[in-house]
Amino acid sequence: MLGIVQPDLILGFLVALISGLVRGYTGFAGGLVSLPLLTLLWGPVEAIGVATLAGLASQAQLSAATYRLTRWSEVGPLCVAALIFTPIGGVFLVNADPQLIRRLIGALVAAGALLMASGWTYGGRRGWRASALVGVLCGGMQGMTGINGPPLIAYMLAAPDPPEVQRSNIIAAIGIMILFMFATFLLNGVIGWTTVGRALVLFPATLAGTWTGNRLFLKIPQAIYRRVALVLLIITGLAVLIF
Repeated sequence: MLGIVQPDLILGFLVALISGLVRGYTGFAGGLVSLPLLTLLWGPVEAIGVATLAGLASQAQLSAATYRLTRWSEVGPLCVAALIFTPIGGVFLVNADPQLIRRLIGALVAAGALLMASGWTYGGRRGWRASALVGVLCGGMQGMTGINGPPLIAYMLAAPDPPEVQRSNIIAAIGIMILFMFATFLLNGVIGWTTVGRALVLFPATLAGTWTGNRLFLKIPQAIYRRVALVLLIITGLAVLIF
């Protein structure tokens, strides 16, 4: 266990702090921030494993206060579909070329940030079929790259619900899908002691960042924070894609 304490953990700690801050405020974008940067440190599979374990801590902080607002008629079908397709995507993750996965992560993060910056949201029909289709897309993307946010966010933010309900739906769906990803990693034997050790080192930063971001949600205008977060996402996504 002592062998995992390396200088790169300092950088990982800072990444986890920023990721937790963004996740605490937005309820969803923490993984989009952490994954590209952790991938540069440890490679895609290890980065996704560490981010998944660390994400469980921050998600637990957010979930308790938000599940009571969740609209389960939309979140439920989405999560059922994601349960089926996350392991399928996971087969691709553990067998594909790491460089391909790394660049795919960068492309998805940059594309997702540009999509959110454009203000586009889903404008089609809603219902259990539409929710399940989004779940298929989110589950497949999550299994392959650890990223599930962009299609989920576009779909949930288009719902005719108050912002706090939209945020709760996103937090609930991501929290459940993180558990699916964790189970997928366990089934594929990807999570080892090194992964667990790194995640434990990152836990305090993740918790502190999430706690702070959750409180900033009540104080900082979302428009300002959103611009900063989107610029950060575009830069990190392009960095991983190019380098």
